[in-house]
Amino acid sequence: MALARPALALIVAAVSLALCAPAQAHHAAPRAAGESLWPGPAGSPSERLLREEETAALGVEHAAEHARLRAYQRDPRWRRALERATAVATRARARLAASGRLDRTGRWPDGGEFDIRTPDGTTTFATHAVMLPTGKVLWYSIPSHPDRPLGPRHLAVAVLWDPSKGTGPGSFKRMNPPIDPATGQPVNIWCSGNSLLADGRVLVTGGNLMYTVESPGQKFAGLNHVYTFDPFSERWKRQPDMLHGRWYPTNLFMPDGRTLIMGGLDERGYGDKNEDLELFTPSRSRSGRGRISLVGGAGVLGDAGRPPVGDYYPHMFWMPSGRGLIAGPWTVDTWWFSPLGKSPKLRWKDLPNATQSRVWGTAVLLPGGPDGSHQVEQLGGSDKPKADSTEPDSDALATNSVSVFDERHADAGWNDTASVRRGALHHPRSHANTVLLPDGSMVEVGGGWGDKKDGGENGAPNQWAAAPFHLTTELWSPRSKTWRLGPPQREFRTYHSTALLLPDGRVVSAGDDYSGRFSGAEAERNFTQDSAEIFEPPYLFDGNAKAPRPKLRSAPARATWAETVRLRVKGARTDRPVTRAVLVAPSSVTHAVDMNQRYVPLRVKGRDKRTLTVRMPGDADIAPPGYYMLFVLDRSGTPSVARWVRLV
Repeated sequence: MALARPALALIVAAVSLALCAPAQAHHAAPRAAGESLWPGPAGSPSERLLREEETAALGVEHAAEHARLRAYQRDPRWRRALERATAVATRARARLAASGRLDRTGRWPDGGEFDIRTPDGTTTFATHAVMLPTGKVLWYSIPSHPDRPLGPRHLAVAVLWDPSKGTGPGSFKRMNPPIDPATGQPVNIWCSGNSLLADGRVLVTGGNLMYTVESPGQKFAGLNHVYTFDPFSERWKRQPDMLHGRWYPTNLFMPDGRTLIMGGLDERGYGDKNEDLELFTPSRSRSGRGRISLVGGAGVLGDAGRPPVGDYYPHMFWMPSGRGLIAGPWTVDTWWFSPLGKSPKLRWKDLPNATQSRVWGTAVLLPGGPDGSHQVEQLGGSDKPKADSTEPDSDALATNSVSVFDERHADAGWNDTASVRRGALHHPRSHANTVLLPDGSMVEVGGGWGDKKDGGENGAPNQWAAAPFHLTTELWSPRSKTWRLGPPQREFRTYHSTALLLPDGRVVSAGDDYSGRFSGAEAERNFTQDSAEIFEPPYLFDGNAKAPRPKLRSAPARATWAETVRLRVKGARTDRPVTRAVLVAPSSVTHAVDMNQRYVPLRVKGRDKRTLTVRMPGDADIAPPGYYMLFVLDRSGTPSVARWVRLV
């Protein structure tokens, strides 16, 4: 039958499927009253075969739903929606390049977009991204969208990108996690927690045990596995299992070298959250096995007199006051705890609730001084609990507002603003990424509407829905403490996108397993081929020309807290001397939650033309142990290429 529907409905109805979604992940394609279950004859032999296979595997109604979704996406009006949105962004980028100053806006340079693909053709989506102390980036997720249809759901694929080798296939290396004996495939660690340990290893907790499409009527279920990845030997190692599964957990690395694990759905598939707090104690050697232990006994969260269970991927920070802070995204997710001690004991205090939930929003430790940052800011996000209570399965749209919590005035709770002049974002954003930069500024990358059932102007449904303005970056000034608009990137980066700071001062943005640069007959490639884009921040420019950069000629590979160290430096010109130095902890990010980034400026004790003498952070509460990117900056705020230093 003909698809006699308005263009907006076609945009809305395009594949309404969700991967790793806190909401019900599979939504039915629209069907008018009296419309046939199937969207007309099968047509091609491949479509007939696909319908037969899906009917056998999923049942008639579910298979017909998939067929209707494919039919909507094949309609040329659906594809034109994405093409129109992309054209709007292209024109905006051209206007900005013609009229703007790059030292105010930065740029996404021509030729700065590249495929994530190894020489043997291995691909993955950048749902999880970790900046490694070797200078390489670890990306892992799935090789294609899992609902395309009956796509791969029982494995994860990981790749290493070496920026020093460029952006072609030769710069990538396949680095899959170990084989899961239960599946015979690389273990399914997408939707896990990912963080860094003091010795540079990546800690991966949980993952995806069960996918809802395969088990109608059930929820997602979490894996109970724990793994480490050694960036120096480039080897994975399985660690002891957690007591229960975790799907969407967060890891908090603490000053004592241990990691607190919290949140996520358990392994049963009923939608129950894991109510345990668990502690990972690493081995002394990078090749060894650590241990997992409970904090406060089994099921410590949610009971009377205990901390709340909270939302998926809770925002967690270690504060300069020596306490761990849980800071959203749900309103009740505001509490902190004291150091756990050798025999872990939970001592916690409830704090004033936030005024709204910020599901899919970001949160950062705002750039502070040498004594650390006492402020956490939540940016954007969607008040999904409120939307669900108003009307089940209704839109959960993003906000542009931000909210700040200051631990020095903890009883005052969160301070909100929706005013751009007072520090709010220009545009509402969920599924974005907030990246700390070495000059003390921040960049907000990507994002979308949150969860928009009728789809977005980009032609994508639900959590991938976005408008052309979501392509624009936003830049935060540490002086005015406000955001200004920057240039648009080329691809929509919404759900399952990531962004992080590179040691050379640029930012790489990747991910989103729905939207992409392909259109027309090649549109299906957006579900199997991810790309990355490079952003050059304003500090890399003088006017519209590249800025000369200072050099960090030598620095200690290891340092300890409160130590005074001498850095050998060279200014680019006599009128651009090196004046300061900062540590930036490398990002470890997924689902808009960065579990590791931190900005710590160093106190300058003395300087001359060739030397900058600085004092390392005063203690491990300000800067926990581990690897940091050490940048020096000149008088104009232009950073050097970083050197890695390990705080021990």
